[in-house]
Amino acid sequence: MIPYSKAVNLYNKHMLFLKIYDYNVLIPIIKNNNKVYLDMVDCNSKYINPKIQIFKGVEFGIFTTKSSLDFYKNLFKHPDKCKTIYHHWDITLEKFKPNDTNTVKIGYFGVQPKGFLYGEIPGIDFYEVTSTNFDDTLKSKMSNYNVQYVVRPLEEQKEFPALTKISTASVFSAPVISSKTNEMELLGEDYPYYIDDLNLESVLKTIEKVKTTFQKEEWNRAVDIMKSIRDQTSINSIVEDYLNVFQNLEEIPSFYTYAKSKKRAIYTANIGGYDRPIPLEPELTEGWDAYYFSDNPNFECPGWKHIYVDTEKIRLDSKVAYAREIKARPHLHLPNYDVTLWIDSNFTVKRKLNDFLKNLPDEDFIVTKHPKRSCIYEELQQPRVIVKTGQSILDEVKAKLERQCFPKNFGLQETNFLLRKNRESCRIIGELWWDYMETYHAYRDQLWLSYVLFKTELNISCVHREVRNRYFNIKEHPNLVTTTKKYALDFAPNNQAYVEIPHQKGLSLTGDLTVEFWLNLKEWPTTWTNIISKQLDDHRNEFCLRIKSTKVGQFYYTSENELVVLNWNPKNVLKLSSWTHIACVRKIGEFLKIYFNGSLMAEIDTPQKRKATETEVPILLMTNAQHSQFANAQMCDLRIWRKALSNEEIVAQMNENLRGNEEGLIGYWKFDSGEGNQLIDINLCYDGLIHKATWKNLGFI
Repeated sequence: MIPYSKAVNLYNKHMLFLKIYDYNVLIPIIKNNNKVYLDMVDCNSKYINPKIQIFKGVEFGIFTTKSSLDFYKNLFKHPDKCKTIYHHWDITLEKFKPNDTNTVKIGYFGVQPKGFLYGEIPGIDFYEVTSTNFDDTLKSKMSNYNVQYVVRPLEEQKEFPALTKISTASVFSAPVISSKTNEMELLGEDYPYYIDDLNLESVLKTIEKVKTTFQKEEWNRAVDIMKSIRDQTSINSIVEDYLNVFQNLEEIPSFYTYAKSKKRAIYTANIGGYDRPIPLEPELTEGWDAYYFSDNPNFECPGWKHIYVDTEKIRLDSKVAYAREIKARPHLHLPNYDVTLWIDSNFTVKRKLNDFLKNLPDEDFIVTKHPKRSCIYEELQQPRVIVKTGQSILDEVKAKLERQCFPKNFGLQETNFLLRKNRESCRIIGELWWDYMETYHAYRDQLWLSYVLFKTELNISCVHREVRNRYFNIKEHPNLVTTTKKYALDFAPNNQAYVEIPHQKGLSLTGDLTVEFWLNLKEWPTTWTNIISKQLDDHRNEFCLRIKSTKVGQFYYTSENELVVLNWNPKNVLKLSSWTHIACVRKIGEFLKIYFNGSLMAEIDTPQKRKATETEVPILLMTNAQHSQFANAQMCDLRIWRKALSNEEIVAQMNENLRGNEEGLIGYWKFDSGEGNQLIDINLCYDGLIHKATWKNLGFI
């Protein structure tokens, strides 16, 4: 038995639902290609409008009374398969043996003590029973009564037949005093102790009949009927009835039904070594060919066949672009396969792929539904997307969507898993998908897929990530900078590590300025901690970039004893233990700006045409002038410019090596020596002194 929260994410299953009161919850279950069956509440009309068409999607129902079956069965897909199975009794009652008594003792065990004749019938003891108080004490009391009164005391509950009370009384072979309505289904036409009407006179008349026939023929007949009901409503009998109903169910067509006789390939792409290859276990991919696309000619990884990608032969914008093109167009790269399964290169297959297909609908194109958002416009505003793509590119994407009247909340997918048939509709989606990515240089592929569906009016199937996660593990991407960076400096706060670049006349940085570098922050500071600065204190400050916590960061300087401060939110742009390119830009009389991975994340106007206050202090990395705080981080590739770089210049150069003689470049510390206690400026003008920081080999050449 599983909760609804899990059932709603399953596909191609036979599902029996027990006593659902809001039948609208069945709609997504049925849409997931499941066959649904209902165990119905024992009422005729209390909760259900017979006009509701949801039932036409339900195979058939199991009912607790014949009258409710007759009332509902024509609403179902298969009325002839509907069946009545009476409630079973609580098996824990068996340990309480009925007490032998020579007199009639009558008890009522049921709902709250008010309503029809409650407490007004001489000779009947009334006990309130709820879902929380039906414990051994109450069950023991029940065994003391050799007759049970089972007429429901509430007028509004008359349509609920007391079949459960009857089956419970049968455990003790105790005859019941009952209404003569649906109860006849269990007790039969000739049961001797029915009341004629819902009034006190009729009840007292039946009580008197029980007493006068006690241990005589009618009494014994009633006891035999109760024993028969005990057998009929036992748990073993109920289980057997259910098994008879649901035996020989046919397999529901799944994606595997289609794919099992087809050529199947699982593939991924890793261009530039962004992820470390993950071995594939052959027994999990039986019947599949596995392909790993990479630009590493010496690639080897168990379970994968390598396809070399020559990035010199076909020139695209970036290494990401190569992977996205392969991802979008399997019909070009694996044309001889009927089925392709793309997984991102940080996926680990942990269960059999063929079993995975058995849990998916038989659709042409299957992806994972985005777990948090359903709108591309919202996705465009996410800090992580901005950092990875760039604000200017995203602005173009948004303008394109708005021009085409693309609606909000059209849907959003996670595209790290893609299952496709090699059919025309999938090829159309793939070609148009890649075309938009390439045209707009926006390789965050999930930004485009919904728009492609909007333009083509084609459909795909979106499954919940829980379905995917049962078969795959996802590893974090390793913390890579770029293949052009080999070394970094590691600053450990316990070592009080920092770098000092001594002041010289050429390092007066009071005018236009760009400071850019790569940072790998290891932990969030809890007090103001300088990342890079040339300041003595807040009033003598040429520039400073500092972080206080996940919520507060500043790029600021002092001008004529006045602080000029640009605030930014670190949590939105920095991920711990991940490399990020940071560029701090100052244009005197115009602005302060800060960029992360080439995307503008914060800015302020600075109309005052006043330069920064000049100091003669050194440039410090990862500490302040007083050496009272130290950052836990790694840094590499520091560049300082005597000019305000544009967004385009930052993006164009951030992953490239410079010559060192570029206009406006003051200092360029490549961090490429990998040893020693000096941080070398490429032009040998402004070498820095390393204090207790250690060299870190990033593993690239």
